[in-house]
Amino acid sequence: MKKFKKIGNIVLSIIAGILLVFSLIVLIIGIKANREGKMPNVFGYTYSVVSSSSMVPTYEVGDIIITKNINYDDVEVEDIIVFYSPTLDKFVVHRVIDINEDGSFITQGDNNPSPDNEYVYEENYIGVVKAKIPKIGTLVLENRNILFIIVISIFAFVIIVEIVNIIKNINEDRRQKLEKDLEEKYGKISEEDN
Repeated sequence: MKKFKKIGNIVLSIIAGILLVFSLIVLIIGIKANREGKMPNVFGYTYSVVSSSSMVPTYEVGDIIITKNINYDDVEVEDIIVFYSPTLDKFVVHRVIDINEDGSFITQGDNNPSPDNEYVYEENYIGVVKAKIPKIGTLVLENRNILFIIVISIFAFVIIVEIVNIIKNINEDRRQKLEKDLEEKYGKISEEDN
């Protein structure tokens, strides 16, 4: 029973460590991409925070959207895409309302009265929106530095706890081996005295 508990603790520690490392990597990729003016890309997915009301009610300001890098030629009318607008010098989330003969997309925000003034070409295209996490983005944007410090602190705490657990396990194994060795020695001495 003790062995299963020990294995369970090790497995949980490994899973927690992997999740923490993954979270830290995603956070670092996001910060790096933000500084370079790019979208963070993790395994073909990007994430960003909706910063305008052009897609209300589909997406509200502060929603986090998850975008998948789908082949440009596979995008269809009604897909919601993320693209870079050279005119606005920012990333935009709008719906494809038509596709031109040259393959460029005509886009429009769900809350906008008319289509966008510029077309989306393959070099500006990022991906198709696949999911959203409501309102979390506002919290993240307003507290980015605090969240980074919290994640780093949790990461450091888990590493310290794991090191302590490893040391405890090593000491426990040594103690058990020492007890076994002592029992064998005393057993031999007792036999010799008889």
